[in-house]
Amino acid sequence: MKNYVLIRGPVCSGKSSLARHLSNKIADCYFEINKEINFSLHTAYLLNFENFRSRNVSKNSNFQNNDMATKLLVPYLNLNIKMFTPVIEGLFQEDKLVQYLKNNLKGKGLLVRLSPSLDVCIERNNLKINSLDNNTIEKSHANLKYSCINELVIDNTNLSIGDTANKVFSYFSL
Repeated sequence: MKNYVLIRGPVCSGKSSLARHLSNKIADCYFEINKEINFSLHTAYLLNFENFRSRNVSKNSNFQNNDMATKLLVPYLNLNIKMFTPVIEGLFQEDKLVQYLKNNLKGKGLLVRLSPSLDVCIERNNLKINSLDNNTIEKSHANLKYSCINELVIDNTNLSIGDTANKVFSYFSL
């Protein structure tokens, strides 16, 4: 049995929808890592942590380039892993960040990468109220072509959220 699920994928790949669906079935514990890390950065900035001042980190720093924010977040996630089976989703475009989380989160995790076609990501983006430009979608899609070790890659181009979740559940108890 896995202790947590990490979901990554390009922009508009269905990460949040899948994470909400899984968290309702597993333990109702869901984290949007981008928001959590940015909150950790902002909190540390407001508390004026010495190592943040020495690194000249602003409250608007990009989380993917800042290991400190991730290090602040890991103990919080581990506390939740003791009580729940959290579903954690994010872009995770840097393999370094994924490896750090896998190495420092307690227990066994399932790493899932959603891999819909670029056309599907663009189509989903165009349905959003605050849509991004197609260039951003294309870059996000191109940055996640390669998978990490032991990563479950799901091409969810033609799958519903329920069908995608069933694929994840089939690997969840291994």
